[in-house]
Amino acid sequence: MKKHLALIKMIFLDQIEYPAEVFYQLSLALVPLAVASYLWLAVYQDGKIIGNFNLSSIITYYVVVMFLDRLLGHPAFWVADMVENGELSSFLLKPFHFLKYVFVHSLTRRVVNLIISLPVLAIALFVLRQYLVFPTSPLVIIFFGISCVLAIAIYFLLGTLLGLVSLWTLEIGSIFYFYYGALGFLGGSMLPLSFFPATFSNILTFLPFKYLYYFPAQIYLGNIPVEQILPGFLIAGFWIVILYLTVTAVFNAGLRRYSSFGN
Repeated sequence: MKKHLALIKMIFLDQIEYPAEVFYQLSLALVPLAVASYLWLAVYQDGKIIGNFNLSSIITYYVVVMFLDRLLGHPAFWVADMVENGELSSFLLKPFHFLKYVFVHSLTRRVVNLIISLPVLAIALFVLRQYLVFPTSPLVIIFFGISCVLAIAIYFLLGTLLGLVSLWTLEIGSIFYFYYGALGFLGGSMLPLSFFPATFSNILTFLPFKYLYYFPAQIYLGNIPVEQILPGFLIAGFWIVILYLTVTAVFNAGLRRYSSFGN
């Protein structure tokens, strides 16, 4: 337990050393929120309902997406950098399993990032307060919290899996940007998935991407009945198990190659 607390403390101190970078990243995150809010204000000026969203719910949707984006870590770049710089060897000597270290590192950074970002987030909420929708019951908040935990796990495992590809090839920088763009699109961070044809949305129900942004945001808005939330949790949990087993297998295979190459 002590070594885990020491690890968290080290990452925490490293992250707060550069708070200006966090504010810069958050400012960039606020730009799409501002653009989306302005766009939807124009689209919904006549009180329209599009894809089961009215003006208040669509703006709240993007606020929730921004909140989730502050929680979801991006370990792919960090893992790839360690492999490229040869730092992986030193990390393998530490008293932590590498994948556990990556998870603690990623989660701690995002929590610190979120804490530092709270003042700016509060300003955004204040400006948009007349358009925001809040949960109608404590049960919704609990389900939303569970969905956030599942989203964090799926996003972390997908990012780690991509980062481990660098154990075979280092020419993957462009793949990273395409991957995260596709992940945002398929996850519903750009547009709610209900805006797309029903066939496309139904296919995504059985894939992990929907459970990153769209599913938690819809739970928060109260748009998913309880009888559909629990099956969604089971599907997300299924993908967490599959991704974990895949990441572990890829890491072990890549580690054998990495060790052989190092020798």
